[in-house]
Amino acid sequence: MPSPSSTIADARDLQELVRLSDLHPKRRRQAMSRAGRLSQIDRLSRWSATGLAVIAGASIYAAVVAGQLTPFRSAVWILLVLAGVWTCRKYQANYRTGDVICARPFRWRANYTACLSVLGVAFGCGAVLLVDDSTSSFFVLQIIAMTLAGSTISGIAHAAHPPSVISIVLPPVIFCFAAAAKGGLTGYMLYGVIAGVVFCIATTAFAAAAMDFEARRRHPRTTFLRGEVADYGASRYRGTEPNAIVASPADAIAQ
Repeated sequence: MPSPSSTIADARDLQELVRLSDLHPKRRRQAMSRAGRLSQIDRLSRWSATGLAVIAGASIYAAVVAGQLTPFRSAVWILLVLAGVWTCRKYQANYRTGDVICARPFRWRANYTACLSVLGVAFGCGAVLLVDDSTSSFFVLQIIAMTLAGSTISGIAHAAHPPSVISIVLPPVIFCFAAAAKGGLTGYMLYGVIAGVVFCIATTAFAAAAMDFEARRRHPRTTFLRGEVADYGASRYRGTEPNAIVASPADAIAQ
């Protein structure tokens, strides 16, 4: 039999352990429900066409402006970008019409994001390819502005899938900094490039977070409720009423 002094010591140890322990542990954020992810894939397939159109328009404008100074580079670059836009648009159209892979939405999203990453690199490298050592600072700033504008709008159009946002935003941002260094931008022009990059990243990140929050709100996880309904159905099949659950599936859903 333990002595009273050892019992008091053990109690004090337990009290100290409780005091030092975290009574409110941090919970990991639950993954989005399958219905929410499917709704995000549907939004991605519907809105991505707008982002691709913006990329094509910004590329054509930049190629026409830069074609007066570097026609060969502009022609090669616009062909690369349009090939990437055509491939991504083909994936998007096939999914929307149900021709190829509409029965496997997650695989389609992975394939589309892979193509979009190639398009992001092709679109972003124009900020370096179209800039020459003899070009003026205003021309360099104009090309960078067009690249950031196209990336921002296209990133918002792909906000339903964060990896797609990264694929279409991150490469142009990196190439814009490389173009600013190659063009020798300093002073207020360099500060303007930094401000444009910060605005691009912040806007697309906010759009992706807002989409994620909306999908989680509209399609919450219902694993616990489905388990209650399944237990109720099993008990009715056995001919016995459940004891630890509610009276009916409708009451389980209402709770």
